[in-house]
Parts: sequence; C-alpha cells; structure tokens
Amino acid sequence: MIHFYLTKNNLLNLIRTHKVIFFSLIIIILLTSGLIIAKLNSDKGNKGALTATPIEKPSPNSSPSQAVASTTKTISPEKLISKDRITKKPFGIYVTPQNSPVSPEKFKGYHTAADFEIFDEEKDQEIKVEAVCGGEIVQASIVSGYGGLIIQNCEFKGLQSKVLYGHLDINSQLTKRSGDLVQAGDEIGILADEYSAMSGSERKHLHLGILKTNQIDYRGYVISESELAKWYDPVELLQII
Repeated sequence: MIHFYLTKNNLLNLIRTHKVIFFSLIIIILLTSGLIIAKLNSDKGNKGALTATPIEKPSPNSSPSQAVASTTKTISPEKLISKDRITKKPFGIYVTPQNSPVSPEKFKGYHTAADFEIFDEEKDQEIKVEAVCGGEIVQASIVSGYGGLIIQNCEFKGLQSKVLYGHLDINSQLTKRSGDLVQAGDEIGILADEYSAMSGSERKHLHLGILKTNQIDYRGYVISESELAKWYDPVELLQII
C-alpha cells in the first residue's frame, strides 16, 4: 500500500503545476459565498418591508365631474331676469352707504325694485333686456340715477301699471322707442356699460321696478317702508325663478 505524504514542497509544486485551476476554484468559492450572503440579507429585508398602496390618479381623458365634484353653478347667460341673479339688492332692502352690498353707495332708503346682476364674464358682453309684459313703450330717455331708462305701459291684476327698466344703453340700435308696442319676451334694449353715462355711473345691472299705478314715479328708493306699497315685488308678481 502506497502512502502519499503532502509536504510543503509537494504542495507548492502542486500549486505551481495547476495554478490556473487552483485560482479558478478560489474565485468560484468567493463568488458563491457572496451570492449566498446577499440572498440571506434580501430575505431578511423582505420580511420587515411594508407594502405601498398605489394612489389612483384621474385619467387625463376623464371628465371634470369624474375627477372632482364641480362647484360651478350653470345658469343660462341669456336669461337676465332670473332669481339667481338677484345677489345684491332685492325688492324692499333697506340700503345706506354703511350697510350696502354695493360700494361705493350713493343712495339711502328702501329699494323699490329688484336688481339683476351680470356674471363676471359678461362685463364686456352685450346683454339684452327683454320685456316682462306686453304693452307700449312710453319713454326711452336719460334720467338721473338711472342713466338710460325705458318705461313701459303694462296691465297686472286688471290694473294699469308702469314698468321701469333702468341702466340701459338707449343709444343702442336695439333700443325700443316711445310708441313701440312690444310683447312679453321681446328685446327692448341692452344693458349699459358699467360706470358709464348710460348706466348712471353705476355697475352693469338691470333695475326692474313695477308700479301699481299708471303714474310714473322715478324713485328707486323711498324713506319709509310703508311707501313700498306703491310698487310690486317683481319676483312675486312675475313668479321669477
């Protein structure tokens, strides 16, 4: 039986003879050890990791109503005489320069009409005014406090009445003239530009006053509340919605 003793010299001779194979084995061992250690660390990290829930974002093609609830109020822009437009001065409100919803305020008293406001995007638009009843136009002129004013004869509840449309541009070609007979819904003019001579240096809006008598009364405000009995509340009379 032959015994092989691996002496130091024999080992050195073996390494010199097979050094390529020897170093290859060393590299393989090192690489394998590195992979094993990396795998163990990865498994340990995954056990303590939290799972993130993705946040759903609106699709670029989704409609605004799907992405977020709309808060925009949609009102037909051509419908000037609408209850939703009475946002500052309804019929009967008591106004002073101190409490007025309009600034600056130059009037004081109980409001004898209802004011219909425009939307911001309508400031530079031509806003047409329609007759609220059938009857003859008896006046289209400039009156202090109103600028352009149109007055119409109408009949309500079997009584002759006068309807005042204030702050109109009576120089417009669309303006009806004294003697013109119009029907409810007919266009009688357009609103004057804000703070112009035709608007009476007021904001752009419609002042709609309806007298219970056939006598003209230009007052847009009265001192005592009892005097309001001379005018109708346009919203109640015309059932404006």
